[in-house]
Amino acid sequence: MVHINDLPNKILEHVFGYLSFYSRCNVRLVCRKWDSVSFSASFRTRKVVLAANRNLDLTILLQRTYSNVSIRFDGVFPNKSLENLHVLPSVVPSPKSVRLYVSQCRHLNYVEPVIDFGIVETLYLSGKMNSTTVEQAFQLQMDRLCSLYLDVFDIGNVRFRMPNLRHLNMVVHSQEDLDLLREFINQLHSLTVWFRVPYNFYHFGMTNLRHLSFNITQEDLTESERNIITLLKHCAQLERLELAAKSIGRCVLESIAANLPWLIELTVQASEGAIYVKPFAKLPRLERLRIVGCHVSLDRVHLPSLLSLALCAENLEQGIFVEATEWFMGFPRLQRLTLMGQMTLPNILNSIIVQLPKLRWLRISRCCLVYLWQMDELKAYHPGLAIAFD
Repeated sequence: MVHINDLPNKILEHVFGYLSFYSRCNVRLVCRKWDSVSFSASFRTRKVVLAANRNLDLTILLQRTYSNVSIRFDGVFPNKSLENLHVLPSVVPSPKSVRLYVSQCRHLNYVEPVIDFGIVETLYLSGKMNSTTVEQAFQLQMDRLCSLYLDVFDIGNVRFRMPNLRHLNMVVHSQEDLDLLREFINQLHSLTVWFRVPYNFYHFGMTNLRHLSFNITQEDLTESERNIITLLKHCAQLERLELAAKSIGRCVLESIAANLPWLIELTVQASEGAIYVKPFAKLPRLERLRIVGCHVSLDRVHLPSLLSLALCAENLEQGIFVEATEWFMGFPRLQRLTLMGQMTLPNILNSIIVQLPKLRWLRISRCCLVYLWQMDELKAYHPGLAIAFD
């Protein structure tokens, strides 16, 4: 067996990158190459965190928690701390991923001279832009940016230039957020939207979109089913859809099946009402289906191309009721099945497995009336099936 001190530095860099903080503390006691690896230029470029605290002098911590740079502005900083930001380019000369938490728009002015946003590929921007004073609009030119994660109040003073943006994950707080979405919607391949307030963007063109995650689970939102159906008509090329709402009517499910012929992966989440799987039979390419709710009906379902199915309870205390379990035979090619929070009996589980000849992996989680010794018997009856139970 090779000793850790005999491994080259390049291999140790990858090993240290996968270890937790406590594991690295233990490794440093026996590894003589600890200093040469942890302070090497290539390792620091990927694993350095910049911690900014308004009460203390700015310090650089080799915590190896985030890739590249994370900066948090949570108040007014003294000039000495802001001057220490200029050590950042010498530590991370070419960051690929940047995480910023700002409380004022002018905080971006502090960061721009020390970070080359033109080479950043992933940006996480969160916080609240304090607009109590009139500030000049700030422009971010990011030619290589591919992914943007945005959760900011009052983003109106910031202008983005992102010609290569393909993935956008944003929380909609105001009309300015929708203006930003309207500007880049045509070039997006993946979009994740969380609504905090009810706004309408269903008339936007989404010609290039391949992945859409849409969340309107807030209780104060009153989105109608007609608006959701209108949205789906603009996304005919979607391959992945995640739809979360307080309740999802059957007409919405039928609209998904009618308007999204290229759909491969579908996630449907509803906290109220029943979810009917039968309309999805019109999706010829559907391979992965995940349903989160309190009531699921499998009556007369037939999905010959489905490979993975997950039925999960929206509330684990209440569980999920699966209606018409005898129709599991409608998934002849199913290989992976997950049941979470279902109230079932072992004999019903056995009948489900018998109906699925291609099943290779089964996960049982938080299911009432199912115990470990019963799972051991189930494994003995089906030795070719991998079963996970918790």
